[in-house]
Amino acid sequence: MPTLSTRRRATPPARPGTAEELYALVPSVPEIIRKRLLLVLDLITGAGLRTQEIREITGSDVAAFRLPGGREIIEVRVRRRGKVDRRVPVLCPHRGHRLLKHATEVGTGTFFPLMSNGRVYRNVVNRLNDRLREYGFTGLDAVALRNRWIMDLAVTPGISTAAVLYLAGAGDLRVVADQPELLPKYSPEDLATMLLEAQEKQP
Repeated sequence: MPTLSTRRRATPPARPGTAEELYALVPSVPEIIRKRLLLVLDLITGAGLRTQEIREITGSDVAAFRLPGGREIIEVRVRRRGKVDRRVPVLCPHRGHRLLKHATEVGTGTFFPLMSNGRVYRNVVNRLNDRLREYGFTGLDAVALRNRWIMDLAVTPGISTAAVLYLAGAGDLRVVADQPELLPKYSPEDLATMLLEAQEKQP
């Protein structure tokens, strides 16, 4: 009789404030890798991209749109098998405009340099980590940073599970399910109030 393999626990999210600490480190990083570090941080902590999605992004995948009130929002179009899988708004204006500026610079080209075979390095984030360590800096954990982004989304009031699933491009929310101790504790009164408010908003 076949045995069922035990599901591997999701990588815990980075602790709150980790992204801010990494951004604060950027001015100290050698200029040769500073921009690449900023782009990787913006794509993970601003749009929740996976490492393989970071490798595939091009300038054509970043664009701006305006909300009815006039506010400009930058979006990142994430592709899967060559087709747009999801469109993620980047709410932080600093992250968004850095991404848009770089997209304008590269045009329809890739965000990161190509190898001699015309492809971006498969482990572009790992290579960045290697360079950071060469200069004496601690590397970044891309999976933990992305999971922090997902966890923060999941506990934001007013954002539905369906929206989190779409924005994260995830088939499930394992990182949320595996970290129940990080989730808010709701009383029956809290839950009843939320459900009633949601019900009142329905047409």
